[in-house]
Amino acid sequence: MDLGFTIMVEVDKDEQDLLELICFECNGAERNGGYIKLMSNVLKFEDNIDRDPNKINDEDGWLYYKFYLDGFPYRDSTEENQKLLVSKLCQCLSKVNALTELISEFEE
Repeated sequence: MDLGFTIMVEVDKDEQDLLELICFECNGAERNGGYIKLMSNVLKFEDNIDRDPNKINDEDGWLYYKFYLDGFPYRDSTEENQKLLVSKLCQCLSKVNALTELISEFEE
């Protein structure tokens, strides 16, 4: 089972600000350059080349959000752990008024 996930994120912050936020807000987060290890996962932000702030309120507006936030386990994990991590990340990002949308999750 693939336990990786992707969250689309629209926010008026840069990648460095978001990495710092997650490290500050999420107990146990370890930053290593441009990625974070948290809850047995590696987390990495990627720019969305299709970003268009004028379209984020349209139907399927998440397609135009600023970042992809990809998470994938680097050691054993469970679906329950992954769902908890997604929830924590979305709560954390909401503290800076980010819009989030889980677009891919746990496939068999």
